[in-house]
Amino acid sequence: MPDARPALILLDEPYAGLDSEARIVVDDLLTQARATGQTVIVVSHGAPPAHLVDRAVTMDGGQLAAPPPSTPAATGSTPAAIPATPAAAPAVAPS
Repeated sequence: MPDARPALILLDEPYAGLDSEARIVVDDLLTQARATGQTVIVVSHGAPPAHLVDRAVTMDGGQLAAPPPSTPAATGSTPAAIPATPAAAPAVAPS
């Protein structure tokens, strides 16, 4: 039987409106997804929990801003830097 898990999980503001207990449940689900090799992308206005990310990217005014100097991965590796150049940061139309 084929694996029914998606290779990519995209979440928009997964912590919005959640109490602390529900946030823990979301963290646990994301940890499980990462452990099984699924790619997780989280869009949020707040900083991501450091233990859940390999890389964090900051947008400012629809442009890619410099990434945080260090976002330690759960595996202990250093995240890849994403250059903050106009060529690497396509404009995003305001909604």
